[in-house]
Amino acid sequence: MTRGVLTEVAPEAGTSVVEQTLRLDDLYAADEVFITSTNRNVIGIREIAGRQIGDGTTGEVTKRLDIAFDAFVKDYVERRMAANR
Repeated sequence: MTRGVLTEVAPEAGTSVVEQTLRLDDLYAADEVFITSTNRNVIGIREIAGRQIGDGTTGEVTKRLDIAFDAFVKDYVERRMAANR
């Protein structure tokens, strides 16, 4: 569910989503890495197996995706509540 929403809101966050198989070396070389979770939304990964990812902070793309995801959920909940009144 979360992955599907991110695919939908990514353009609003100024990015796109591409699903592909990555190797561990791809992750180590990335500027940013994030994971998604139904109950935690978008989570920036700062290190993997003790190796720092990017500059070791949550990246701007990850932050923008998290904000866009939160906005989507808020809007969805508000629309559902309004429809049930």
